[in-house]
Amino acid sequence: MKDTWRETWERSERKHRQLQDQILAISGSQRVLRRLTREGANPEKMLSLLASAVQDVDFWRKPMRGKKRELESVANQLETVAKHAQRISLDALCYGGPWLAILGMDKWENVKPAKELAPVWIFGFMRFYAKNCREKAKGFGNILRGWPLRQKRAKIDNLLLEVWLRTGKYHDKEIALLLTNAYEAAGHKRVFTEDQIKKQRQRYVVPRIEAYRRLHPAS
Repeated sequence: MKDTWRETWERSERKHRQLQDQILAISGSQRVLRRLTREGANPEKMLSLLASAVQDVDFWRKPMRGKKRELESVANQLETVAKHAQRISLDALCYGGPWLAILGMDKWENVKPAKELAPVWIFGFMRFYAKNCREKAKGFGNILRGWPLRQKRAKIDNLLLEVWLRTGKYHDKEIALLLTNAYEAAGHKRVFTEDQIKKQRQRYVVPRIEAYRRLHPAS
């Protein structure tokens, strides 16, 4: 398993480097990067952040989907077994007492009701664990649906923060062009506008910038 994860990570890293080269090859990318570099930006860091923003780092999704299915399967099996086991436990003829009485080997007054003998607490624990498995599977489902989008947005936020920290300016227009080129390099057609970048910056990035300024009032 360790070798598999390492190989997957290494492929992801190779793809990351290739994406950076492909971004540079698209018209306008080098010109904008040179302009931002003159104002203090780190071109290597920006290229890495651009590649990260568009790269699908999804090596974790398939294993998580597999575990989600396993948890759902176990929950179904536990509920089925608990149902049948409880039915059997409440069947008087599944205990020795009634048969001993029928065969005349014991007295009927010694026969205990099945309800007193049934280990109902076991079935309760089985259903409790089945519920626990379903809740974990649901949590995995939420992560599989929501995390990739949040992760992409966070990566763009990091790019915006990096440019602001290095240059002291926002450069929404330049970042929009670079992100458009980055998506093209990744094989996706998505056009970013200056207004889109501005809205994302105001909603998600500016609060972090303001928090940074409060902590570093001299900056």
